[in-house]
Amino acid sequence: MNKSLDVVIIGAGTAGYRPCASCAVRPTTSSSSTTVLRHDLRGVGCMPSKALIEAANAFHRRGAFGNFGINGAEKLTVDIPAVLRHVRSLRDRFVGGTVTVTNELGPRSIAGQARFVAPDAVEVNGERLQARKIIIATGSRPIVPSAWRAFGKRILTSDDLFELDSFPSRMAVIGMGGVGVEIAQALARLGVVVVGYGRSAFVAGLTDPRVNEKAVELLRNEFSLHLGVAPVVTAHDDALHVQTATSRERVDAVFAALGRRPNIDDLGLENLALPSINTARRRSIRIRCKSRTCRSSSPAMQQAACSCFTRRATKGTLRGTTRRKRRRTACRDAYRLAIVFTDPNIAIVGVRFAELDKDKIIVGAVDFGDQGRSRMAADNFGTLRLYAGKADGSLARLRIIRAARRTFCTSIGAGDRPAVNCRQLLRMPFYHPVFEEGLRTALRDLAAQLPPGPHGELSACEPIGAAALE
Repeated sequence: MNKSLDVVIIGAGTAGYRPCASCAVRPTTSSSSTTVLRHDLRGVGCMPSKALIEAANAFHRRGAFGNFGINGAEKLTVDIPAVLRHVRSLRDRFVGGTVTVTNELGPRSIAGQARFVAPDAVEVNGERLQARKIIIATGSRPIVPSAWRAFGKRILTSDDLFELDSFPSRMAVIGMGGVGVEIAQALARLGVVVVGYGRSAFVAGLTDPRVNEKAVELLRNEFSLHLGVAPVVTAHDDALHVQTATSRERVDAVFAALGRRPNIDDLGLENLALPSINTARRRSIRIRCKSRTCRSSSPAMQQAACSCFTRRATKGTLRGTTRRKRRRTACRDAYRLAIVFTDPNIAIVGVRFAELDKDKIIVGAVDFGDQGRSRMAADNFGTLRLYAGKADGSLARLRIIRAARRTFCTSIGAGDRPAVNCRQLLRMPFYHPVFEEGLRTALRDLAAQLPPGPHGELSACEPIGAAALE
Protein backbone atom coordinates (compact mmCIF):
# COMPACT_ATOMS: atom_id res chain seq x y z
CA MET A 1 0.00 0.00 0.00
CA ASN A 2 1.24 3.49 -0.87
CA LYS A 3 0.35 6.70 0.94
CA SER A 4 1.11 10.29 -0.01
CA LEU A 5 1.73 12.63 2.90
CA ASP A 6 2.94 16.14 3.52
CA VAL A 7 5.37 15.25 6.34
CA VAL A 8 6.92 12.09 7.74
CA ILE A 9 8.88 12.33 11.01
CA ILE A 10 11.20 9.38 11.64
CA GLY A 11 11.68 9.15 15.39
CA ALA A 12 9.49 10.24 18.28
CA GLY A 13 12.08 10.83 20.99
CA THR A 14 13.43 14.15 22.23
CA ALA A 15 14.55 15.41 18.82
CA GLY A 16 11.26 14.40 17.23
CA TYR A 17 9.15 15.89 20.01
CA ARG A 18 9.26 19.48 18.75
CA PRO A 19 8.30 18.62 15.18
CA CYS A 20 5.51 16.40 16.54
CA ALA A 21 4.17 19.12 18.78
CA SER A 22 4.51 22.00 16.34
CA CYS A 23 3.23 20.45 13.12
CA ALA A 24 1.74 17.04 13.82
CA VAL A 25 -0.51 17.45 16.83
CA ARG A 26 -1.49 20.98 15.82
CA PRO A 27 -1.54 20.79 12.01
CA THR A 28 -1.27 23.92 9.94
CA THR A 29 -2.18 24.52 6.34
CA SER A 30 1.41 23.58 5.53
CA SER A 31 1.18 20.18 7.27
CA SER A 32 -2.31 18.85 6.80
CA SER A 33 -1.08 15.27 6.70
CA THR A 34 1.69 14.22 9.09
CA THR A 35 2.84 10.77 10.18
CA VAL A 36 5.31 9.98 12.97
CA LEU A 37 7.31 6.75 12.79
CA ARG A 38 8.43 5.57 16.22
CA HIS A 39 10.76 2.68 16.99
CA ASP A 40 11.93 2.91 20.61
CA LEU A 41 11.18 5.36 23.43
CA ARG A 42 13.81 4.39 26.03
CA GLY A 43 14.44 7.80 27.47
CA VAL A 44 14.30 11.53 26.95
CA GLY A 45 17.74 12.81 26.08
CA CYS A 46 19.95 13.72 29.01
CA MET A 47 17.18 13.94 31.61
CA PRO A 48 18.01 10.71 33.55
CA SER A 49 21.63 11.77 34.05
CA LYS A 50 20.57 15.19 35.33
CA ALA A 51 18.18 13.55 37.79
CA LEU A 52 21.07 11.41 39.06
CA ILE A 53 23.32 14.47 39.29
CA GLU A 54 20.73 16.34 41.38
CA ALA A 55 20.50 13.45 43.83
CA ALA A 56 24.29 13.17 44.04
CA ASN A 57 24.71 16.91 44.62
CA ALA A 58 22.02 16.92 47.30
CA PHE A 59 23.83 14.17 49.23
CA HIS A 60 27.24 15.79 48.67
CA ARG A 61 25.91 19.07 50.05
CA ARG A 62 25.96 17.58 53.55
CA GLY A 63 29.69 18.32 53.63
CA ALA A 64 28.94 22.05 53.79
CA PHE A 65 26.33 21.89 56.56
CA GLY A 66 28.90 22.60 59.27
CA ASN A 67 29.54 26.02 57.74
CA PHE A 68 25.96 26.97 58.58
CA GLY A 69 25.99 25.55 62.11
CA ILE A 70 24.01 22.48 61.08
CA ASN A 71 25.21 19.38 62.92
CA GLY A 72 24.75 15.65 62.40
CA ALA A 73 25.52 15.55 58.68
CA GLU A 74 27.88 12.61 59.19
CA LYS A 75 24.88 10.45 60.10
CA LEU A 76 23.19 10.91 56.72
CA THR A 77 23.21 7.92 54.38
CA VAL A 78 22.17 7.39 50.78
CA ASP A 79 19.93 4.56 49.54
CA ILE A 80 21.24 3.91 46.00
CA PRO A 81 18.35 1.64 44.93
CA ALA A 82 15.93 4.36 46.05
CA VAL A 83 17.94 6.98 44.12
CA LEU A 84 17.76 4.87 40.96
CA ARG A 85 14.03 4.31 41.40
CA HIS A 86 13.61 8.09 41.71
CA VAL A 87 15.66 8.67 38.54
CA ARG A 88 13.63 6.11 36.58
CA SER A 89 10.38 7.58 37.88
CA LEU A 90 11.32 11.02 36.59
CA ARG A 91 12.57 9.60 33.31
CA ASP A 92 9.35 7.65 32.78
CA ARG A 93 7.35 10.78 33.45
CA PHE A 94 9.30 12.68 30.79
CA VAL A 95 8.92 9.78 28.37
CA GLY A 96 5.23 9.76 29.16
CA GLY A 97 4.93 13.31 27.89
CA THR A 98 6.47 12.32 24.58
CA VAL A 99 4.26 9.23 24.36
CA THR A 100 1.20 11.41 24.99
CA VAL A 101 2.11 13.60 22.02
CA THR A 102 2.51 10.65 19.70
CA ASN A 103 -0.60 8.90 21.04
CA GLU A 104 -2.67 11.96 20.18
CA LEU A 105 -1.82 11.26 16.57
CA GLY A 106 -3.83 8.04 16.60
CA PRO A 107 -3.35 6.18 13.31
CA ARG A 108 -0.83 8.79 12.20
CA SER A 109 1.66 7.35 14.73
CA ILE A 110 3.18 4.13 13.39
CA ALA A 111 5.47 1.78 15.35
CA GLY A 112 8.13 0.15 13.20
CA GLN A 113 11.56 0.39 11.58
CA ALA A 114 11.58 2.93 8.76
CA ARG A 115 13.85 2.72 5.74
CA PHE A 116 14.30 5.07 2.79
CA VAL A 117 13.41 3.52 -0.55
CA ALA A 118 13.65 6.81 -2.45
CA PRO A 119 14.62 10.40 -1.66
CA ASP A 120 10.96 11.20 -0.97
CA ALA A 121 9.69 7.87 0.34
CA VAL A 122 10.17 5.49 3.26
CA GLU A 123 8.94 1.99 3.90
CA VAL A 124 7.69 0.79 7.28
CA ASN A 125 5.96 -2.50 8.09
CA GLY A 126 5.72 -3.24 4.37
CA GLU A 127 3.91 0.05 3.67
CA ARG A 128 5.39 2.75 1.42
CA LEU A 129 4.96 6.32 2.61
CA GLN A 130 5.71 9.08 0.13
CA ALA A 131 6.14 12.54 1.60
CA ARG A 132 6.78 16.08 0.50
CA LYS A 133 9.11 16.53 3.52
CA ILE A 134 10.86 13.95 5.70
CA ILE A 135 12.40 14.80 9.08
CA ILE A 136 15.04 12.47 10.52
CA ALA A 137 15.08 12.51 14.34
CA THR A 138 16.40 9.05 15.09
CA GLY A 139 18.76 10.00 17.90
CA SER A 140 22.04 8.28 18.68
CA ARG A 141 23.58 5.49 20.75
CA PRO A 142 26.73 5.23 22.87
CA ILE A 143 29.94 4.04 21.23
CA VAL A 144 31.31 0.81 22.73
CA PRO A 145 34.52 -0.68 21.27
CA SER A 146 33.86 -4.13 19.79
CA ALA A 147 36.54 -5.71 21.99
CA TRP A 148 34.62 -4.62 25.09
CA ARG A 149 31.44 -6.43 24.11
CA ALA A 150 32.92 -9.69 25.40
CA PHE A 151 32.73 -8.23 28.93
CA GLY A 152 28.95 -8.26 28.78
CA LYS A 153 26.98 -6.35 31.40
CA ARG A 154 30.15 -5.14 33.11
CA ILE A 155 30.38 -2.49 30.37
CA LEU A 156 27.82 0.21 31.09
CA THR A 157 26.62 3.16 29.03
CA SER A 158 24.06 5.90 29.50
CA ASP A 159 21.50 3.52 27.98
CA ASP A 160 21.72 0.98 30.79
CA LEU A 161 23.31 2.70 33.82
CA PHE A 162 19.93 3.86 35.10
CA GLU A 163 18.37 0.40 34.76
CA LEU A 164 20.62 -1.02 37.50
CA ASP A 165 19.20 -1.96 40.90
CA SER A 166 22.35 -0.56 42.51
CA PHE A 167 25.82 0.61 41.50
CA PRO A 168 28.99 -1.50 41.55
CA SER A 169 31.33 -0.50 44.38
CA ARG A 170 34.30 0.28 42.08
CA MET A 171 33.92 1.72 38.59
CA ALA A 172 36.12 3.12 35.85
CA VAL A 173 34.75 5.91 33.69
CA ILE A 174 36.56 5.99 30.36
CA GLY A 175 36.13 9.22 28.43
CA MET A 176 36.33 12.59 30.15
CA GLY A 177 34.11 14.59 27.87
CA GLY A 178 30.94 16.20 29.16
CA VAL A 179 29.05 12.97 29.86
CA GLY A 180 32.10 11.26 31.39
CA VAL A 181 32.88 13.96 33.95
CA GLU A 182 29.21 14.39 34.88
CA ILE A 183 28.68 10.69 35.55
CA ALA A 184 32.07 10.19 37.24
CA GLN A 185 31.44 13.01 39.70
CA ALA A 186 27.86 11.91 40.40
CA LEU A 187 28.90 8.31 41.07
CA ALA A 188 31.74 9.44 43.34
CA ARG A 189 29.37 11.66 45.33
CA LEU A 190 27.06 8.70 45.83
CA GLY A 191 29.85 6.63 47.35
CA VAL A 192 31.19 4.69 44.36
CA VAL A 193 34.98 4.46 44.12
CA VAL A 194 35.60 6.02 40.70
CA VAL A 195 38.68 6.09 38.49
CA GLY A 196 38.44 8.38 35.45
CA TYR A 197 40.44 8.12 32.22
CA GLY A 198 40.77 10.55 29.32
CA ARG A 199 42.90 10.48 26.17
CA SER A 200 43.26 14.25 26.26
CA ALA A 201 44.83 16.38 28.96
CA PHE A 202 41.69 18.54 28.76
CA VAL A 203 38.27 17.66 30.19
CA ALA A 204 34.68 18.48 29.25
CA GLY A 205 35.57 20.16 25.96
CA LEU A 206 37.71 22.87 27.55
CA THR A 207 40.63 24.33 25.59
CA ASP A 208 41.68 27.13 27.95
CA PRO A 209 44.66 25.69 29.92
CA ARG A 210 43.97 27.75 33.06
CA VAL A 211 40.30 26.88 33.29
CA ASN A 212 41.09 23.26 32.52
CA GLU A 213 43.69 23.25 35.31
CA LYS A 214 41.06 24.51 37.78
CA ALA A 215 38.45 22.01 36.57
CA VAL A 216 40.90 19.09 36.84
CA GLU A 217 41.93 20.23 40.32
CA LEU A 218 38.32 20.27 41.52
CA LEU A 219 37.51 16.90 39.95
CA ARG A 220 40.59 15.26 41.44
CA ASN A 221 39.39 16.27 44.87
CA GLU A 222 36.54 13.80 44.36
CA PHE A 223 37.90 10.89 42.31
CA SER A 224 41.11 9.53 40.82
CA LEU A 225 41.74 10.96 37.37
CA HIS A 226 44.22 9.86 34.68
CA LEU A 227 44.52 12.17 31.67
CA GLY A 228 46.49 11.91 28.45
CA VAL A 229 46.34 8.11 28.55
CA ALA A 230 44.96 5.28 26.41
CA PRO A 231 43.61 2.70 28.88
CA VAL A 232 43.38 -1.00 28.01
CA VAL A 233 40.54 -3.03 29.54
CA THR A 234 40.98 -6.75 30.27
CA ALA A 235 39.10 -9.32 32.35
CA HIS A 236 40.74 -11.41 35.11
CA ASP A 237 39.34 -13.25 38.14
CA ASP A 238 35.73 -12.12 37.65
CA ALA A 239 36.79 -8.47 37.55
CA LEU A 240 37.85 -5.94 34.96
CA HIS A 241 41.34 -4.45 34.96
CA VAL A 242 42.05 -1.04 33.43
CA GLN A 243 45.69 -0.54 32.64
CA THR A 244 47.77 2.36 31.39
CA ALA A 245 51.52 2.79 31.04
CA THR A 246 51.75 3.89 34.68
CA SER A 247 48.77 2.37 36.51
CA ARG A 248 46.55 -0.68 36.83
CA GLU A 249 43.13 -0.60 38.51
CA ARG A 250 40.77 -3.43 39.39
CA VAL A 251 37.11 -2.44 38.95
CA ASP A 252 33.72 -4.10 38.96
CA ALA A 253 32.44 -2.29 35.88
CA VAL A 254 33.41 0.25 33.23
CA PHE A 255 31.22 3.17 32.16
CA ALA A 256 31.93 3.93 28.50
CA ALA A 257 31.72 7.67 27.71
CA LEU A 258 33.42 7.61 24.32
CA GLY A 259 30.85 9.61 22.39
CA ARG A 260 27.73 8.67 20.49
CA ARG A 261 26.96 7.35 17.02
CA PRO A 262 23.86 8.47 15.05
CA ASN A 263 21.17 5.82 14.57
CA ILE A 264 21.20 5.87 10.79
CA ASP A 265 22.72 2.48 9.95
CA ASP A 266 19.51 0.86 8.72
CA LEU A 267 17.77 3.93 7.30
CA GLY A 268 18.68 3.19 3.69
CA LEU A 269 20.57 6.44 3.24
CA GLU A 270 22.20 5.01 0.15
CA ASN A 271 18.83 5.54 -1.56
CA LEU A 272 18.96 9.31 -1.01
CA ALA A 273 20.13 11.73 -3.66
CA LEU A 274 22.55 13.53 -1.35
CA PRO A 275 25.91 14.25 -2.99
CA SER A 276 27.48 15.15 0.38
CA ILE A 277 26.97 11.62 1.76
CA ASN A 278 29.71 9.05 1.33
CA THR A 279 27.80 5.77 1.77
CA ALA A 280 30.98 4.10 3.01
CA ARG A 281 31.08 6.56 5.90
CA ARG A 282 27.39 6.90 6.76
CA ARG A 283 28.12 6.88 10.48
CA SER A 284 29.61 10.36 10.22
CA ILE A 285 26.83 11.87 8.09
CA ARG A 286 26.33 15.59 8.49
CA ILE A 287 23.37 17.45 7.03
CA ARG A 288 24.64 20.99 6.70
CA CYS A 289 22.63 24.17 7.21
CA LYS A 290 22.69 26.63 4.33
CA SER A 291 22.65 30.41 4.56
CA ARG A 292 22.06 30.31 8.33
CA THR A 293 18.75 28.52 7.76
CA CYS A 294 17.71 25.11 8.99
CA ARG A 295 17.31 23.42 5.61
CA SER A 296 19.46 20.53 4.50
CA SER A 297 21.05 20.08 1.08
CA SER A 298 18.07 17.91 0.10
CA PRO A 299 14.59 19.45 0.04
CA ALA A 300 13.11 16.10 1.10
CA MET A 301 14.78 15.71 4.44
CA GLN A 302 15.90 17.55 7.56
CA GLN A 303 17.94 16.33 10.47
CA ALA A 304 16.62 17.32 13.88
CA ALA A 305 19.38 17.93 16.44
CA CYS A 306 18.00 19.60 19.56
CA SER A 307 14.70 20.95 20.79
CA CYS A 308 15.42 24.62 20.16
CA PHE A 309 16.79 23.76 16.73
CA THR A 310 14.06 21.36 15.62
CA ARG A 311 11.12 23.70 15.98
CA ARG A 312 12.77 26.21 13.65
CA ALA A 313 13.98 23.38 11.46
CA THR A 314 10.45 22.04 11.12
CA LYS A 315 8.97 25.39 10.20
CA GLY A 316 11.71 26.06 7.66
CA THR A 317 11.33 22.60 6.18
CA LEU A 318 7.56 22.88 5.84
CA ARG A 319 7.73 26.36 4.32
CA GLY A 320 10.39 25.36 1.85
CA THR A 321 11.82 28.86 2.18
CA THR A 322 15.22 30.27 3.10
CA ARG A 323 14.08 33.18 5.22
CA ARG A 324 16.90 34.66 7.26
CA LYS A 325 15.92 35.00 10.89
CA ARG A 326 17.99 35.75 13.92
CA ARG A 327 18.53 32.56 15.89
CA ARG A 328 19.64 31.86 19.42
CA THR A 329 23.35 31.77 20.14
CA ALA A 330 23.16 28.06 20.88
CA CYS A 331 21.70 27.31 17.45
CA ARG A 332 24.21 29.14 15.31
CA ASP A 333 27.07 26.75 15.79
CA ALA A 334 27.38 23.54 17.75
CA TYR A 335 30.07 25.00 20.01
CA ARG A 336 28.54 28.41 20.71
CA LEU A 337 26.84 27.40 23.95
CA ALA A 338 27.71 24.28 25.92
CA ILE A 339 27.07 23.49 29.57
CA VAL A 340 28.46 20.49 31.44
CA PHE A 341 26.50 19.90 34.63
CA THR A 342 29.34 19.10 36.94
CA ASP A 343 29.52 20.95 40.23
CA PRO A 344 30.69 23.63 39.71
CA ASN A 345 29.25 23.81 36.19
CA ILE A 346 31.54 24.11 33.20
CA ALA A 347 30.04 26.51 30.67
CA ILE A 348 31.37 27.63 27.30
CA VAL A 349 29.93 30.38 25.12
CA GLY A 350 31.45 31.39 21.82
CA VAL A 351 34.31 30.12 19.72
CA ARG A 352 36.84 27.81 21.31
CA PHE A 353 39.88 29.28 23.04
CA ALA A 354 42.10 27.17 20.79
CA GLU A 355 40.72 29.01 17.74
CA LEU A 356 41.40 32.54 19.02
CA ASP A 357 44.30 34.69 17.85
CA LYS A 358 46.06 35.15 21.18
CA ASP A 359 47.80 38.32 19.97
CA LYS A 360 44.47 40.06 19.40
CA ILE A 361 42.66 39.36 22.64
CA ILE A 362 42.74 40.38 26.27
CA VAL A 363 41.59 38.18 29.14
CA GLY A 364 39.50 39.12 32.16
CA ALA A 365 39.24 36.67 35.03
CA VAL A 366 37.73 36.10 38.44
CA ASP A 367 38.35 33.42 41.04
CA PHE A 368 35.26 32.56 43.05
CA GLY A 369 37.26 31.57 46.12
CA ASP A 370 36.54 34.93 47.76
CA GLN A 371 33.45 36.05 45.86
CA GLY A 372 30.81 37.33 48.28
CA ARG A 373 27.69 35.32 47.41
CA SER A 374 29.78 32.20 46.79
CA ARG A 375 31.19 32.39 50.31
CA MET A 376 27.69 32.83 51.74
CA ALA A 377 26.64 29.61 50.01
CA ALA A 378 29.82 27.77 51.05
CA ASP A 379 30.19 27.15 47.34
CA ASN A 380 33.23 29.31 46.66
CA PHE A 381 34.97 27.25 44.02
CA GLY A 382 35.87 27.77 40.38
CA THR A 383 36.98 30.41 37.96
CA LEU A 384 35.65 32.42 35.05
CA ARG A 385 37.57 33.87 32.11
CA LEU A 386 36.31 36.30 29.48
CA TYR A 387 38.00 37.05 26.16
CA ALA A 388 37.60 40.31 24.26
CA GLY A 389 39.18 42.14 21.37
CA LYS A 390 42.33 44.00 22.39
CA ALA A 391 41.46 47.00 20.24
CA ASP A 392 37.96 47.81 21.51
CA GLY A 393 37.00 45.23 24.14
CA SER A 394 34.39 43.79 21.82
CA LEU A 395 32.68 40.66 23.08
CA ALA A 396 30.42 40.44 20.06
CA ARG A 397 33.23 39.32 17.80
CA LEU A 398 34.64 36.72 20.16
CA ARG A 399 31.65 35.74 22.28
CA ILE A 400 33.39 33.42 24.67
CA ILE A 401 33.26 32.58 28.31
CA ARG A 402 34.77 29.73 30.28
CA ALA A 403 33.36 29.03 33.71
CA ALA A 404 33.87 26.33 36.27
CA ARG A 405 31.07 27.21 38.68
CA ARG A 406 27.30 27.76 38.74
CA THR A 407 25.93 28.50 35.30
CA PHE A 408 24.99 32.07 34.53
CA CYS A 409 26.36 32.21 31.00
CA THR A 410 22.97 33.47 29.79
CA SER A 411 23.77 36.68 31.67
CA ILE A 412 26.03 37.69 28.81
CA GLY A 413 23.38 37.11 26.19
CA ALA A 414 23.58 40.84 25.44
CA GLY A 415 27.15 40.19 24.31
CA ASP A 416 25.75 38.40 21.28
CA ARG A 417 24.45 41.66 19.83
CA PRO A 418 26.63 43.63 17.41
CA ALA A 419 28.97 46.29 18.84
CA VAL A 420 28.54 45.24 22.47
CA ASN A 421 31.77 45.34 24.43
CA CYS A 422 32.80 44.80 28.02
CA ARG A 423 32.29 48.49 28.92
CA GLN A 424 28.71 48.42 27.70
CA LEU A 425 28.00 45.29 29.73
CA LEU A 426 29.50 46.98 32.80
CA ARG A 427 26.77 49.62 32.52
CA MET A 428 24.16 46.93 33.10
CA PRO A 429 22.77 46.73 36.66
CA PHE A 430 24.14 43.94 38.84
CA TYR A 431 21.98 43.00 41.79
CA HIS A 432 23.74 42.53 45.13
CA PRO A 433 24.54 40.01 46.45
CA VAL A 434 24.45 37.53 43.54
CA PHE A 435 26.85 35.13 41.85
CA GLU A 436 26.74 37.27 38.71
CA GLU A 437 28.84 39.88 40.48
CA GLY A 438 31.74 37.60 39.60
CA LEU A 439 30.98 38.35 35.96
CA ARG A 440 31.21 42.05 36.75
CA THR A 441 34.65 41.51 38.30
CA ALA A 442 35.87 39.78 35.13
CA LEU A 443 34.41 42.57 32.96
CA ARG A 444 36.21 45.19 35.07
CA ASP A 445 39.42 43.23 34.61
CA LEU A 446 38.92 43.37 30.85
CA ALA A 447 38.03 47.05 30.76
CA ALA A 448 41.07 47.99 32.86
CA GLN A 449 43.30 46.65 30.07
CA LEU A 450 41.74 48.92 27.45
CA PRO A 451 42.64 52.56 26.70
CA PRO A 452 41.02 54.97 29.21
CA GLY A 453 37.28 55.28 28.79
CA PRO A 454 34.73 57.90 29.86
CA HIS A 455 35.27 59.66 33.18
CA GLY A 456 33.62 57.87 36.08
CA GLU A 457 33.62 54.51 34.37
CA LEU A 458 33.44 51.63 36.86
CA SER A 459 36.46 49.91 35.31
CA ALA A 460 38.60 52.93 36.18
CA CYS A 461 37.92 52.59 39.91
CA GLU A 462 40.73 51.17 41.99
CA PRO A 463 40.00 48.00 43.96
CA ILE A 464 38.31 48.84 47.26
CA GLY A 465 39.81 45.92 49.11
CA ALA A 466 36.46 44.54 50.29
CA ALA A 467 35.45 41.36 48.52
CA ALA A 468 31.73 42.01 49.02
CA LEU A 469 31.96 45.35 47.23
CA GLU A 470 34.29 44.58 44.32
